[in-house]
Amino acid sequence: MRPRPAGHAAPVASQVWFGGLIELAGGVAVLLGAATRPAALLCSGTMAMAYLQFHWKFHLDSGFWPTVNKGELALLYCFVFLHLACQGGVLAVCQIANKTLQQAPTGCFGLGWPWTGWSVLHGLLIVS
Repeated sequence: MRPRPAGHAAPVASQVWFGGLIELAGGVAVLLGAATRPAALLCSGTMAMAYLQFHWKFHLDSGFWPTVNKGELALLYCFVFLHLACQGGVLAVCQIANKTLQQAPTGCFGLGWPWTGWSVLHGLLIVS
């Protein structure tokens, strides 16, 4: 896929348009710390698909390596967002709200334990 000239937008509802929308909304959510883990997981998957489809292109030749196909940033963002999805942010709005309100680990916006940073064991110890 060739890069578009400056000033030309991607067609509405195309794969590139949806990718840009996910990156914008997910990036803002991660930056603000609101629903950090789900947003980071979605952004990580988007970056993985960007690498696979636009850099690697599913060829098993020397173009597999990120330094050859210029996909270093896509892979870097993929793993950074994956780390945020697994570990969460210390300064996330959800974490601060849960600590200040002294709530049980219900999660960010009621999403449950995978999105909070609480382990299943910790949740079972609090409930029982």
